[in-house]
Amino acid sequence: MTNLKMNETLEYIKYIINYTFRILFFIFSITLLLNQIYPDFINSIVNINLFMVIVIILGTFSILFPLQNIYENFLVNDRMDFKDFIIVTFFGIFGGLIIFFKFEEKNFTTFATAILGGIFIIVLSLILLKEIKKNN
Repeated sequence: MTNLKMNETLEYIKYIINYTFRILFFIFSITLLLNQIYPDFINSIVNINLFMVIVIILGTFSILFPLQNIYENFLVNDRMDFKDFIIVTFFGIFGGLIIFFKFEEKNFTTFATAILGGIFIIVLSLILLKEIKKNN
């Protein structure tokens, strides 16, 4: 195998690991939220701890062996567009729901904490995304 073909093969393997991590992380996040709502049902179907270990291992490999041109595919321009706000807002609401369902008592304090947690996720995500796009 030539050196160029070996590099292409390694990049392809890294791409598969990275893409698999993204999909499994998304599925894990949804499963974690559903586990807060229906714990007996989800625990009877999937072992959350084992699922989390698999996602962490794939995430570790994705960080240790990054793709060569990952930002060329992810960051097309240096300014945030509407799609970025939609994605960040979705994950903020998703995080707020997880916080809300984690509390046993549902009262004003739980509601306020979930809303503030969701806003916190949105603000930090926007700041981080703006900083990443500014540096590239």
